[in-house]
Amino acid sequence: ADADDSSPADSRILDGFTFDDIDLVSFTQYRQLFSSVHATHPWLAESDIKLLTKLGGYRYDRATKKEGFTLAGLLMFGKYSSIIDPECAPNFFPDYRENLSTDSNIRWTDRIIPDGTREMNLFQFYLLVAPRLSSTLPKPFNLKGDTRIDEGPTQVAMREAFVNTLIHADYSTEGTILIEQKQDKYTFTNPGN
Repeated sequence: ADADDSSPADSRILDGFTFDDIDLVSFTQYRQLFSSVHATHPWLAESDIKLLTKLGGYRYDRATKKEGFTLAGLLMFGKYSSIIDPECAPNFFPDYRENLSTDSNIRWTDRIIPDGTREMNLFQFYLLVAPRLSSTLPKPFNLKGDTRIDEGPTQVAMREAFVNTLIHADYSTEGTILIEQKQDKYTFTNPGN
C-alpha cells in the first residue's frame, strides 16, 4: 500500500475531519504512556495538535496549503464512527478471537471487536489485545540490575507480529484485521498483499 514513498497512504490528509473525530481518551492515554517512557522528551511540552503533527497524525502540506488529520492519525486515535467514514477507512474492523476451550462447540472464549461498548481505534485495540496475547505465554525470570524483566524472546516476537499486523495492513481495501489465539496457535491476518 505504501510502495509509493513520495505519497504514503497513511500520511494522506483527510478532508473535513476535526478534533471532534479524535477520541480524546485514547490520545490522553497515549500522551501519558509516552510520558512514562520518555519523561523529559521535548514533545511532551507541545500542544495536542503539535504533538499530533510530530507523530504524523496531523499534517500541513506546503505545496497545496492543505492541512488536517491524516489517515494514520484517525486510525490511531480516531473515534470508530469517524474511522469508518467513507473518506477514511470504511472497512476498518479489527477483530480478536480467542478460543482456549477444548470444547469444539465453543466458537470463542473471548472476542474483542468494535461492538459499541468502547471506542475502537488502533491504539485501543492494541491496549486491549496485547495483554491477552501474552497472558498464556510462560513468563521468564530475569534480572537486569535490581529490576525483574519478565519478557523473553517469545513475548517480544508475539508483540512484533501483532504490531506488524496493524502497521502493514492496507486499510484502503476490503478485509479486516483478524487476530486469533487458540490453544495450539496464533494467527495474524491483515488486508492487502
